[in-house]
Amino acid sequence: MNWIKSLFTKQKRSQSINDIISGIELGLTGGTNVTAETALTLAPFFQGVRLISEACSLSIPLNLYQDTDKGRTKITNDTYRLLNRQANNYMTGSALREFIIKNAIVTGNGFAVIVRDSNGVIVELLPLASDAVTGYELKDFQGRKVLIYDVQIEKQKQKFLSEEIYHLANITKDGVWGYSVIELFKRSLGGMISKERHDSTQYDDDGIPRGVLEYPGQYSEEDTKNLLKVWHQTYGNGPAKYKVALLQGGVKFSAIASKNTDSQYLELRQMDVITVARMLNIPPSFLYEYSTGASYTSLEHATDTFLQFTLNAWLRRIENECWRKLLSPSEKETMYFEHNDKAFVRTDVNTRFNNYIKSLQWSSINEIRRSENMETLPDSKYDEVNIPLNKYTPGGNPETSKVNSLPLLNDIASRIDRRMLKAKDRNEERQYVMEAITPIAESFGFDEGKKQRIVETYIKGNVPLLDIVNEGCNGT
Repeated sequence: MNWIKSLFTKQKRSQSINDIISGIELGLTGGTNVTAETALTLAPFFQGVRLISEACSLSIPLNLYQDTDKGRTKITNDTYRLLNRQANNYMTGSALREFIIKNAIVTGNGFAVIVRDSNGVIVELLPLASDAVTGYELKDFQGRKVLIYDVQIEKQKQKFLSEEIYHLANITKDGVWGYSVIELFKRSLGGMISKERHDSTQYDDDGIPRGVLEYPGQYSEEDTKNLLKVWHQTYGNGPAKYKVALLQGGVKFSAIASKNTDSQYLELRQMDVITVARMLNIPPSFLYEYSTGASYTSLEHATDTFLQFTLNAWLRRIENECWRKLLSPSEKETMYFEHNDKAFVRTDVNTRFNNYIKSLQWSSINEIRRSENMETLPDSKYDEVNIPLNKYTPGGNPETSKVNSLPLLNDIASRIDRRMLKAKDRNEERQYVMEAITPIAESFGFDEGKKQRIVETYIKGNVPLLDIVNEGCNGT
């Protein structure tokens, strides 16, 4: 299994025309060789890559569902466990997904080797360094195109079929190979790295400016060398640069320095953050840059913006590639992957619990408790949905719903009682009750005779409206 280690290592190649062109490009990037490693030393770029990769792999759960006659069911089979629990002997599923997503963002392509047993069952997923995949080709096989990857392992080139490689690509140029952010924005990233070096060089000298020694006369070449040597030895290194210089013979020191304000240095650094935000399609405020004036009404609004305009594209790419490569042909008929992005967008506590109260019309108490990561209540009644009767269509099945209507019926009974206090006689009482129960009765398909019996039973007194309706459902 030594070849596994080589998946993480960069392969040395002989100099090619691309290497020569890269050398020429150094002049266009401030003399900086821009690579994935050097780009990630830029704080805004690292923060942006980390935000996307961690959100897609750690913050938003990836679930596997299966469509059934009763709706969809969450599946936790071996494939699910590989992606969410343990991908191989030394990596968790989330760590592997983070590795793949990070490479896809930075280099354009993230890879993993899909290892199957003799029965074709996936047993592990192994990380594959982006530069280990040196290319691909489409070959004709039995009347269709087959994608084959060229992979270099331990200096040996091997070929992998498409179904053996999990490939997450950024925006592609040909439908297969993703664009590298590093290559596309090499000049911009090189300029940013040059500014970082300017910072470190300036503060290495503690902000003490460089300068020239001016002399009214003329020094010989030998005297000039000796003067500069003595100057650097006395004032140029270590603690000596803090000494006060004593100049004689008309020699004076003139500082050579440019002010950061003159070069709009701070504005340029600020613009670098915005440029990185554009590269990665991230709102600048998520990179702690607030000068753009973008404002959000709440944390929920900001998070939802990040989800909609940045993360959704990556989530769909991940789901599609998982469905295409990690499911068997028969499983693809009914199974699919989907991220639970609701776990990422969280409202404040007050809003969340107000929404839960409203959702009781279509959710059970235990479903709400599971949403809050709480233990479910043991009584089966907490798994029932309290659907209001006025939400049922005429001719609905009352047997499946009559026991879940207590809150609404109690509310109706209370309103009836208040109106009956104003009634002048029994006929007016009957009118009030009939008006109140008509929508409920029609939803259960009650005829006029049954509605009249409900009205008379209720007026005669002290029988809960729920019991009267249930008796009506049972045919009495």
